[in-house]
Amino acid sequence: MAVATPYRGTLSLQRTGGTVYSSYSVARVADGAVVMQHSSAYDGAPMNAFDTVAFYLSRTSGTYEFRVTAVTVERGF
Repeated sequence: MAVATPYRGTLSLQRTGGTVYSSYSVARVADGAVVMQHSSAYDGAPMNAFDTVAFYLSRTSGTYEFRVTAVTVERGF
């Protein structure tokens, strides 16, 4: 990731029966290049709702800026 470069992050959680699928990706806005992503499946997960998403930032020097400019929540059954 580069300084002063906007990125778009996506977090997805899907529950199907007894399995929860989670995934996230971070892409550079300018060209859509994915710079990090991960996905997992949790069998037998008891989760049926969540109300918090946390973002963790780290830096080694200088300043950093984190802005949330839009949030879209979709709920499906």
